[in-house]
Amino acid sequence: MRVFASDLDNTLIYSYRRPIGKDTVLAERYEGREVSFMTKRSHEMLDQIYHKMTFIPVSTRSVQQYRRIQFHEKWEPSLALVSNGGTLLVDGKEDKEWKSGSLVLIRPAQEQLEMARQLLEQDEARTLDVRMVDDLFVFTKSDRVPDTVARLRDKLDLSQVEVWENGSKVYVIPLALNKGEAVRRLKERFQVDFVASAGDSLFDIPLLQQADVAFSPSDLCYPGRVGQTHFPIDTTETIFSDAILEKLLQCYL
Repeated sequence: MRVFASDLDNTLIYSYRRPIGKDTVLAERYEGREVSFMTKRSHEMLDQIYHKMTFIPVSTRSVQQYRRIQFHEKWEPSLALVSNGGTLLVDGKEDKEWKSGSLVLIRPAQEQLEMARQLLEQDEARTLDVRMVDDLFVFTKSDRVPDTVARLRDKLDLSQVEVWENGSKVYVIPLALNKGEAVRRLKERFQVDFVASAGDSLFDIPLLQQADVAFSPSDLCYPGRVGQTHFPIDTTETIFSDAILEKLLQCYL
């Protein structure tokens, strides 16, 4: 199996707040609003890739958030890794065996996740309810993210969990639960002989490290690994998704 394992937000799809030109295709609705888009060019290239290799979305989105996305009017990915790789969807349905394995992986971090939940419940900077996403990690929002993150990192055992921030969003995620580990598990389960991956954030570094061919924005400063082909992309010059998919089609399909 040849796989294109890709992050979604700001890699293949973009919020309505992000200017990507006028020639776009709707990718996500939420509560009746159009919230995420692809460029038309990326939409067309992803369709070509879908018919030539196995496209596997790899996202920190919850199962519910992922299911809002429509990649194409004629198809949906047969496999998807969501909840930061803790949930495997097979033809849209949660794979129970995979989820059980994920819960075993994060068991050593459960005490820290509960502590994080309690700390965030008491955090006066919090602007959203504290959520345990798909029973796997803790998430909320803050209007003083540096303060919230600093308190969490001071109190938590960082040998078990990591504290991440993305804009106003704050995550506490078990170290064992990452996109790279998910792809490694996928390789064990399926006969995967080639992986191309793409991602734009620190969440995606483990995913990029598992790939034979990796695409990342230049400003992520991912150095690549020995034996890997790495394409750093200057996103000031082009839309990241367009550059990824064009290069993948040109060089590997």
